[in-house]
Amino acid sequence: MQQANTTPRELAVDGAFNVRDVGGLTAAGGKVVRPGLVYRSGDLGRLTTAGADHLRALGVATIIDLRTTAEVERRGRFPFEGHAMEYRHRPLREVRATEPESQLADVPPDVLERLYRDLAVDGARNLALILTWLGEEPTLPALVHCVAGKDRTGTVIAVLLALLGVRDEDIAADYALSEAGLAGFRSWAAENDSNVAEWLARVPPQLLQARPEAMLDFLGWLREGHGSIENYARSIGVSDATLASLRLTLLARP
Repeated sequence: MQQANTTPRELAVDGAFNVRDVGGLTAAGGKVVRPGLVYRSGDLGRLTTAGADHLRALGVATIIDLRTTAEVERRGRFPFEGHAMEYRHRPLREVRATEPESQLADVPPDVLERLYRDLAVDGARNLALILTWLGEEPTLPALVHCVAGKDRTGTVIAVLLALLGVRDEDIAADYALSEAGLAGFRSWAAENDSNVAEWLARVPPQLLQARPEAMLDFLGWLREGHGSIENYARSIGVSDATLASLRLTLLARP
């Protein structure tokens, strides 16, 4: 399972999809997000040994899994420990349901906007912990993933990038790349895994989108409610020391 790269930051990793380096984006003060320290991806439950070796060759030391316990049980997880990578399971939202058994009806057009707001509230405690981990050098390089690598992963990465001073438009553009990643996964499933293809067919089309305006709405909503992304982070338990460490560790001069 590999997808064609469309940007230099996207990676073809065997058994994975929607994989890319968060680094390389322009941040505040003329700095850039340092490449090779934070990666994001979709589900790694089908990761192959070759794919794991690839991640380790990139230096990945920690896998941060945002999936629910039910999703991990149903989809499985790769034995990362055998490849010198630490596995940390931290659901951004813990629910019992895993996948729709039938096509969902009456999905509102703003379902993504509602979802990201809910994740920022319901997942606040674990989001703060994950940001704290990413500010600790022994955690890095780290890869953050959920099922699609778009919504839960997108929420975590959006807050992280905003704290680093990346422009909202660039955060939204990075988020939007996940739509192509999901399309590639659907093509792979249609040819290789009928169960996954049937599941994807039941997912409402709105949930397979990665509309930039949904991410822009989310970031604007955080600022409206808290005054700044930094204040939101502080309100959920991220310390000023962690904020400083994130910027010191993850930013560099171009």
